[in-house]
Amino acid sequence: MNRKKIIKTLFITTLCFFLIGFILKKTAKQYEGVNASFYAGNNGTYVQTGSGKVAGNLEAYNKFNSVGQIFYLLGAASGLAAVIVIIDTKRQNKG
Repeated sequence: MNRKKIIKTLFITTLCFFLIGFILKKTAKQYEGVNASFYAGNNGTYVQTGSGKVAGNLEAYNKFNSVGQIFYLLGAASGLAAVIVIIDTKRQNKG
């Protein structure tokens, strides 16, 4: 396989890994839940009694988030490999 095909393949792989990572991270946000604050009324005033996340699925959020992070790391590794191949190709052409 010639070097141009290797470089193209690595760049396409890099873009696909980053796209999949982006999609998984965005999906993880959907499972994060929403912020909610809880109040209690006392003589016409409201006092905050608690706050936190509501309607979230922490297990699904962690799975999608961690797998998305793995795809980002794979994208970075394949992008780095593409840059190394480009540098090596230019070095061989000069020498």
